[in-house]
Amino acid sequence: MMTLSEVYFFILIIFIQLFSVFIISTTEDLKQTRYYTNYLKLTSALLLIGVLMEVLDWNHLCRFQCILLTSSPFITLNLAKGTAYFFQKVFRKTPFQTFRHQLSDGFWVENKGDIEQINYYNFYSIVLSALPPIIIFGLFLTLEIIIC
Repeated sequence: MMTLSEVYFFILIIFIQLFSVFIISTTEDLKQTRYYTNYLKLTSALLLIGVLMEVLDWNHLCRFQCILLTSSPFITLNLAKGTAYFFQKVFRKTPFQTFRHQLSDGFWVENKGDIEQINYYNFYSIVLSALPPIIIFGLFLTLEIIIC
């Protein structure tokens, strides 16, 4: 039987993970510095909450996994921004996110991509959607093997 403390802990972790998915699905907003800065402040606060949870011993996982899970929006945000920067520098085209072969808007920002380059945008969207979960899952497994 789970205690109420455990229930609150896992609900908080689930909401933080859902925020990571929200960040991945609205990366068009990250192109504007104002929204990126707001997201950065919020994800940094979530990271500090994870550190505080670890310090107060309100962790029902292995050591440091709580910090990793609460820092996943921060990691996701910076990976998304870095992926966009990488694609822009390497391919010399501005990347835009797609969903089901159509241009996908952000939460606040409209997508201004060219529908003619949909294959490039689809490749960018696949990399953007796969990279953060793969890295966070790899870090989680590494912590599981080394510490637990």
